[in-house]
Amino acid sequence: MKGAEVAMLSEVTGDLLESDEQAIAHGCNCQGFMGGGIAAQVAQRWPDLDAEYRRQCQAGEFKLGSFFAWKTPDGRIVYNLATQEAPGADARLTSVAESVSRMLEDAAARGVGNVAMPRIGSGVGGLEWSDVKSLLVELAAKSSTSITIYSLA
Repeated sequence: MKGAEVAMLSEVTGDLLESDEQAIAHGCNCQGFMGGGIAAQVAQRWPDLDAEYRRQCQAGEFKLGSFFAWKTPDGRIVYNLATQEAPGADARLTSVAESVSRMLEDAAARGVGNVAMPRIGSGVGGLEWSDVKSLLVELAAKSSTSITIYSLA
C-alpha cells in the first residue's frame, strides 16, 4: 500500500459495461463457457476476449483462483476472474479470494486506482452476497486499489 492510502469498497447503481471505468472485473468458470450473467455480455461485446478465454480454458491455463487481463480497443482493462470450476451455481469463496487478490496486485502494479465489478460470485455463481462483500471489503483494505460494485437495482 502506498503511503497512507486506504482502498475501500463502494457500491453504486448502474450498468457496469456502460460505465466509463478504467478497469472492470467479472467472474468466470474454468470450462470456457461465458453463458450467463455479466460474462455472457462480456463475451458478446468483446468476441476476441471470449476467444482467448476459451483458448486458455481448453489449454488448462485458466485455473481456479487465477485471472487474465484483457485490454479492450478503447483501452479499458477487463479482468476475467476464475471464480468457479463449472458453469452455474459453482462459485467458491476461496477462488473469489485468490483471483481478486491477484487482480488487485496486478491493478496496483498497473497504477489502476479502482476496479469495478458486479456482485461477483453471487447470482449465477450461487454465493451469498453478504459473504462475498465481507471478503471484498477485507481485500480492498489491504490494497491501494479500490473496488466499486455495480448493480442494476
